[in-house]
Amino acid sequence: MLESCYSLFMIPTSPHYESRLNLFAYEKGREVDVLFLGDSLIERFEVERFFPDLKCANRGIDGDTTARLLDRLVSSCNVEEPKFIILLIGVNNLANATDDYPYILAKLRKIYAKSRLFVISLLPLGGIHSDGNKEVDICNEKLEAIVKTHREEYVNVHDYLLDQDGELKEEFTVQKMHQEIQVEVNNRLEKHQREYFLREELKAVKDELDKLARGIDPDNPEDLSDKDIEQSVRRRAKPSLLDR
Repeated sequence: MLESCYSLFMIPTSPHYESRLNLFAYEKGREVDVLFLGDSLIERFEVERFFPDLKCANRGIDGDTTARLLDRLVSSCNVEEPKFIILLIGVNNLANATDDYPYILAKLRKIYAKSRLFVISLLPLGGIHSDGNKEVDICNEKLEAIVKTHREEYVNVHDYLLDQDGELKEEFTVQKMHQEIQVEVNNRLEKHQREYFLREELKAVKDELDKLARGIDPDNPEDLSDKDIEQSVRRRAKPSLLDR
């Protein structure tokens, strides 16, 4: 009865939401070490990067709420029983997030009786959203009590991420991470470009050596075929690594 009541009040899902559910259904029955549950903070978490040696299932969905997670819990928990479960959700519905947590924890235990469950505290907010930090504090206080009541493990990452003004540290803000991602992308592009030009120059050197081996003077147009001349013009039109 409880689950059907929640479903009646569910916000209409987006195409992205439905695509994530379809992906979860496709991965049904997987053997995993860690199951991640939550909203965008989980979905965008690079589990393969930070846990390369573990088999992980990411069940985060951008914009999700505790009520919607409760509604999709059975379909999202369709892998073999994991060793660990990481749960982080609530920032998208701070006003009533803790109302759903007792049901989420109880339902998780019915699905996975032996997994070790870690409930992550809500993170501090920054920038234009910093006014919501009081609600975050209140929510985390209630959440910690609920988790202890259910004898699960509460992980307080909130305090670690606070700056001296009680807001999210700048290095963890979306803007800062976007800047770092952009720098990394630019560096990779420049590296690939340098490697491309280097390969082209090595190829050109090899062609010149092949011509010399065949007794052809690369600087004498009379010794060159039409194809050789065309390739020479193309190479000279490209910037050299020596000029960079």
